[in-house]
Amino acid sequence: MNYKKYNKMIAKFMDQKDKLKDSMEYGKFHLQWDWLMPVVEKIETINDPHHGFFGVYISSNSCCIQGTNLRTDKKQEPPVYFNDVVHDNKLSSTYSAVIIFIQWYNITEQLKELRGK
Repeated sequence: MNYKKYNKMIAKFMDQKDKLKDSMEYGKFHLQWDWLMPVVEKIETINDPHHGFFGVYISSNSCCIQGTNLRTDKKQEPPVYFNDVVHDNKLSSTYSAVIIFIQWYNITEQLKELRGK
């Protein structure tokens, strides 16, 4: 996994310009909970009209991020965000789930800009 690339993406998402200045070091998001948890907390503050807030559920060796408007009893179009990652340990699962979410979020925000919303 390209930690440098993904840590840079996370630092941009977190608007941490100080971490973006040094091209050799973009953070320890993949190594330390005290780096990664503020990212989780930021994700949980995002409120989207379709998806609702986003819940991050960390357990054992997995991490699930989902929109709080997710309903399993009926089909929703477009689907509400849901992402479940399982790795060898809790930290790597959470890190991967965060990366997938940020990639999705960045694309979603770009599409909104293109549509003028």
